[in-house]
Amino acid sequence: LEENPGCEIGSGNGRDYCVDPLDYTHGVLFYPTGGWSSDWLNTDPIEIYLAAGQNTIRAQVPVGYKDGPNIDHMKLGGITAELLQPASFRNPPHFMSLIPDYSPYGVGEMNLRDALYETDAVLDHYFYQDNVAPFLCTRMIQRFGMSNPSPRYVEACSTAFKSGTYSSGSASFGSGEYGSLEAMVAAIVLDNEATSSSVSMDPGHGSVKEPILKVLALMRSMEYQIKIPDTLQGPPMHNDYQVKLWYIHEKIGQGPYEFPTVFSFFLPEYIPDNGPALAAKYISPETMILTMPNTVSLLNGMFSLIKYGLGDCNNGFSRYPGYSGCNDDGKYERSFGRLSYEPMGENLSQKIADLALLLTAGRLSGQNQATIEQTCGTEPNEASILR
Repeated sequence: LEENPGCEIGSGNGRDYCVDPLDYTHGVLFYPTGGWSSDWLNTDPIEIYLAAGQNTIRAQVPVGYKDGPNIDHMKLGGITAELLQPASFRNPPHFMSLIPDYSPYGVGEMNLRDALYETDAVLDHYFYQDNVAPFLCTRMIQRFGMSNPSPRYVEACSTAFKSGTYSSGSASFGSGEYGSLEAMVAAIVLDNEATSSSVSMDPGHGSVKEPILKVLALMRSMEYQIKIPDTLQGPPMHNDYQVKLWYIHEKIGQGPYEFPTVFSFFLPEYIPDNGPALAAKYISPETMILTMPNTVSLLNGMFSLIKYGLGDCNNGFSRYPGYSGCNDDGKYERSFGRLSYEPMGENLSQKIADLALLLTAGRLSGQNQATIEQTCGTEPNEASILR
């Protein structure tokens, strides 16, 4: 590195080097490279701010090394205009005095009041941060069944959260204050993206239902009954396990109070690593636990619940109740409960349509309905047909 003309300090002993910043009145960048054996190693660039005129950069020997640095590359780069724009940084809120109180008479200035003020200031700083509203809205919209909300949808929800009000027709929701959950939820469930049937044609609309919600939807829509008829032989029902979904998180990948981490069962930004969703970059958090073993266990458990009741028969969702065997005879003897719903309709086709409305929200195709009707029509009795 040659010495610049006009440097007041020479490069004595190979230690001091002068740099003329020329027009770079706000600073230069110094990039040293090399290895520890003979050169100065520094993998990260060093940013140096220089005053107008000539400046000196001192290259020192690293601690523990005797040889001087051999600089084999130096780059001087001016700071871009974008970085020279005025900027500010707010210090963290600080109300606590630095004067401690060591005496029993309280002569210091540290007190509970200031601690409360400082805590409130920090929480307000978090709560009113600009990213809070879109972050909460995106997460809440995903839990309401839309994994890929549009930017307009998120903006409408964020506006309702910040303003505290949301209007739909003649109805108004919210308290009018920042952070109104009433206004935010109303903006989510009443928005056109949530109510219009046309958006269902978009392949990215909607979400995959969580496995545990599939199980609970089946039990609720089919009116799960925990009371077993008194005519069955065996010990009385164990009240502690009447609705126990035994180790269900190990079977379907999800279960009540069985979060694997503080981040729940899946990540909200998860994109499947194969299939059309990967190419389209569609977010689908629930598919993170939609593995083949979990899917097979879910189907096995549902078949067992329908045919044998809630128990352990054929890899069911519960455990052995303590009596009887696995018999597909409609008595549900080896179970803690059963599905008791009786579909409405005068014939098999109407009953299938009623079940399709409850279990698939009416989305069962005509072809599938005909296949089900043809298969169930071969069963010997009404009870077997329904099961």
